[in-house]
Amino acid sequence: MSQSDPTDNALAAIASILDNPEPPQPPPLPREAAKPVAEKPIADEKPLAPEQLEADGYCKIGPGPIANLAAALTAVRHVGKPNFRLLIDTMHFVRSGSGAVDIAALDANVIGYVQLCDAPLRSRHASYMDEALHERMVPGTGELPLLDILAALPKDVVIGLEVPQRSLAEAGVGPYERVGQCVEATRGLLARSRAAAAHGPLPQR
Repeated sequence: MSQSDPTDNALAAIASILDNPEPPQPPPLPREAAKPVAEKPIADEKPLAPEQLEADGYCKIGPGPIANLAAALTAVRHVGKPNFRLLIDTMHFVRSGSGAVDIAALDANVIGYVQLCDAPLRSRHASYMDEALHERMVPGTGELPLLDILAALPKDVVIGLEVPQRSLAEAGVGPYERVGQCVEATRGLLARSRAAAAHGPLPQR
């Protein structure tokens, strides 16, 4: 029996979910099977294996096959539904090998949403997941080519901010100040991007 491609299995699962948004509910358990079960002591649990970084500093998050733009586009084409489009997270997008040129080559309708943040080109954290969930940088303060990306995006695409900053929160910086810095910086980048489109390229930093 030949081994199936895990990408095909994942894409088939995505299509199935979209075709059946409300999964069937499991039948109720018998009365005797519904009794509470004592939890296992935490000491019996095995620790998770440490994350392994690739040579270029990028570590794919999770077991899924969507590790880069090509895989994401394959998923979009396979599902073939207008409400299934790309979400471009600038940190993952650039670190997985894509950039503004790739965005410019896309059909504008394939991009559904953009999550903006900044970061070093290579992760400096021991855990990529920890960085992604807790320690991103204010747009314009890192190394990602955000001006080029913004200039290449469709004009009507929705842009959100994905800038968790746990270390600042733990240092006492309040949420309004943290969010305010991100919003102000993003407005500045958008203004520079529009100026570049109207009058020619401006320096990245």
